[in-house]
This record gives sequence, C-alpha cells and structure tokens, in this order.
Amino acid sequence: MKLSTVPRLQSPSPSPERRHCIADLVFDIGGSLACYFPLRPPETRVNSPHVIQKAMEWFQECRESHARCIEHNNAHSFVPTRLLEVGAGSAARIYLRDMEISAESNCDYAALSYCWGGPQPRMTTVANLEEHMTRGIPVGDLPATIQDAISVARCLRLPYLWIDVLCIIQDDDADKARELGRMGKVYRTATITICASTAKAVSEGFLSSPRQPPEVMQKRLHLSDEIHGTIGWAFICRVNNGFDHPLDVRAWTMQEYFLSPRRLVYSKYELIWDCYTIGPRTLTTSHLMYTFSISEDARTLCGASADTVAAMTPWAKSLSWREMLGEYTMRSMTFSADRLNAVLGIANEICTLWGDSHLFGLLRSDVILQLAWKVEEPTRDVRSERGPSWAWVSTTDSGWVQFIKEDTEEKTMKPDACFTGVADDDQRRLFLEARLAEADEVKFPMVMVEPLDDGDKNLYPDLKKYSRMESDRLLLLGRAQVEYNTGLSDVALVVREVETGTYRRQGFVYFTHDLAGYDRSVWDKYGQQKVTLI
Repeated sequence: MKLSTVPRLQSPSPSPERRHCIADLVFDIGGSLACYFPLRPPETRVNSPHVIQKAMEWFQECRESHARCIEHNNAHSFVPTRLLEVGAGSAARIYLRDMEISAESNCDYAALSYCWGGPQPRMTTVANLEEHMTRGIPVGDLPATIQDAISVARCLRLPYLWIDVLCIIQDDDADKARELGRMGKVYRTATITICASTAKAVSEGFLSSPRQPPEVMQKRLHLSDEIHGTIGWAFICRVNNGFDHPLDVRAWTMQEYFLSPRRLVYSKYELIWDCYTIGPRTLTTSHLMYTFSISEDARTLCGASADTVAAMTPWAKSLSWREMLGEYTMRSMTFSADRLNAVLGIANEICTLWGDSHLFGLLRSDVILQLAWKVEEPTRDVRSERGPSWAWVSTTDSGWVQFIKEDTEEKTMKPDACFTGVADDDQRRLFLEARLAEADEVKFPMVMVEPLDDGDKNLYPDLKKYSRMESDRLLLLGRAQVEYNTGLSDVALVVREVETGTYRRQGFVYFTHDLAGYDRSVWDKYGQQKVTLI
C-alpha cells in the first residue's frame, strides 16, 4: 500500500456564498497509519502525570537553554512586596511573606493570570494580614482556581506564588495604588505566569474542567483493508486559528500576556507553552493552530534586547503602541474606573524600555499623533473625570477607541500643531500651539446626534450625542493617513472653549482631499496660537 502525505482538506466552493472549511486528518497514536501522519489529537487531560512532566521539561529547557529568556530574567531583579510561600507536596497551608522584610534581592516565583468573576471569597485585608502571615491560609478554604495554581507552582518546584487578591491588601487604598503601579514589574519578572484561560470565575478552576477538541465530524472514521485489517482511526478536525477564552477578553489580563516572559496556558483544548523564544508549543503535533489576537510585534518588544530597542525607529514604537491600545480598549472590565490602571503596567514598562514617559496613556514623545484617536459607536453620554478630555481614558467604556494607522513610515502624520508641555501639578492641562478654525469655514456639520448620517462618517464624537455650540472650534493636528490603504487627510479635534484659551475635547474629525465643499487652504488664514486642552 502506497502512502503519501494527506493534504489539508478544503471544501469546494461552487459559489461565492459558500464558506470554506479547512480541516485536517488526525490519527490516533495506536493505529498502523500513525507513523506516516504527524498530526495527533490534542492531549486534553491537562492534569495527567504525562502532561505535568512535559510542562516541567519545557520549563527546565527554557531556563537552561533559551538565551533570550535567560537574558531577560538576568536583566531584572525586582521582587514583589509580598509573595505566597506555597510549600511542597500537599501542604495544608500557604503563608503570605513580606519580601521587603526578608530582603531577598532575587527569587523564583509564579504569577497567576485569571478572571475574578465577581466578589472574592477570600482576600487579604488589613484585618487578616497578620493572620495570613503568621498562621497561614488553609488551601482547602481557597477557590478552585487558586488551589489549582498552587498545585502547578508546586509541580514546577517554585517556592513562591503571586496572586493579586492575596498579595495586595484589598481594603487599603494606599497599598492598592502602590501595588497596581507595580503589577507590570510583577509579571515582567515572574519566573513563569500560570494562565487560567478557561475559568470565567475564580471558583471554576482550570485543571479538572472537561476539555473536548473541536471536530467537523462528531464520529471517528474507521480505516481498514483486506491485508492489514483495522489500520487506525482518524478524525476530520476543523483547523483552529485563535483563542476565545474568558481570559482573552479581559482588560486586566492583557498586560499579563504582554509582559510575561514565560506562560503556561491552560486552554480549552490542551496545555500550551509560550515564551519569548518559543511559542505557542503543545504536547502533541496537534491540528490546532494557535494565534494570539494581540499584536505579536508589541509583545516581542517587551522582551527585546537593548540592541533591538536601540535599532527601532520612533515611528515603529508609536505604531506598536497605538495598535496595542486599540486592541486593549476592545476588552471588557468590571469597573470602568480601572481603564487606565489596567494598562499602567504595560505603559510603565514600555516607557522604561524605550526611555519615554506617558501622559494618561499617550506616549510623550508622540503626543500630537496620539491625540488623533476616535471612538467607534460611543455608548455613553457622560465623560469620565478619571482623565482629561484629550486622553482616551476619559471615554471610560464608551466604545472601542481607534488610533490612526499608516501603511509606512513615509505616510506618518506631518504635524501642524506643536506640543509644548503639561501642567506640573496633575498633568491634566496640555499646552499646544495650534491653528483653531471656525467650524463654518471648513464645512463642518452643524449638528451631530446619534444616529450618524452616512454623509458625516468623517466625524467621530467622543460621546453618544453631540450638538454643535457656537464656542466649538476645530483644532488642526496635521495631515495623516487615517486608515490603511487610504490617502492623506487633514485631521483635527473638535474642541469647545470653556474659558479664554482653554478648551475641552468633543470629538475627532478628518477631511479627505475629495470631500465635497472642503478646501484645505482655508487653514492658511488661521495662525498658530497658544491653546490649553483640559
């Protein structure tokens, strides 16, 4: 019997309306055909001894032979304020340790990335802090996800574990503010991050939950011939191209993905290894093809060497940051007030890496371009006071925030406005030199309320409803490519004067060269003037 590689199967497409179905033939290990075909069903028993042993091997291999991962770990010596000492084997208690008192300059620890899923049944508070440190915390009293994380840390022979709900004092505002600002460093310096991807809530756990790989056909194909008899079983399995886990849509967990040098991902199908050197990697040569929705270039930058960072252009840094923020604002969060807090870890670490700083999530080195953000289909009528109007964080959870995107560095924005500084006290007052035009002069729509008219799609109000007032002006940012594969447009902010020379942002607008009634020479009549945005 002549054997050849089985090609990937694709359904015929007799009409444009037919969808394509991509599939693979996957063979059981025990069949006679298995040696000829590389694909295997994924190992769904993520807590089996075989899978646990493989995870330990991946971990050890990375620590001993992955030069990039080793370099990253050697370059960072941060130790979290508190860690959980997990002990070994089946110890009944874990202990909260104050690492500042122990004065350890470096230690191995795992960090947990998970979904809270509501109020937490056990947390560290001012009242029980001393008890957690001296008497310990009974493992049996903890929710399933935390118990599972303890088991994984012990299997990897890691002495410590960081979990936010237990390592941050949850009813101490000062402690929370300090520790939230350090979360980026916590995940960036963790020896490994354990990702409880399947659990919607901390009570669900991730080791024992049933897993079933996707199949196009729900029954196996029995293969046999007259000579060999039964020669194996095969599945026709749909090719998977991404993740749709509860963990992958949460805003808080995005920084954990970006900054973690190593990750063990407990997915809905199998265990996945992912590190700065190799990833994603699975136990078997599975038919599942994993891709992450987050910009891989941006994550790569988090683990880049000093030479790589030095070789980056300012434009490459800016584009990576804008793409990352766009994806971040699509994610959900329980408390809208955390919109900035949940990205501070990435922002602080990126700025340290790049020698930059940020102003409410906008890179200081690229303020004018990053003021050009727009809200897709806003849902809120009131702006958050957590940030100034010019910052995207002020839209709270009003909608998906997009930044302008250009194909190449040559098409990046040619700024007309100039950033001159911010107020020293709280950085909410942004100082510019810019052209301010009267709306009528540039054919700006008189009134804009939901729903948007088709002819006004170049106007993006920050909030659900916007009606023009006499004090509204257009502040020209510059000329730029707003979307990929488009021409250059004049981009501006819609601003409203609140006091002489001081304005509050209302929205974003752009004017293409072929927009009916628009003449870009109108801007020439307006000179640069000092403007304050609040």
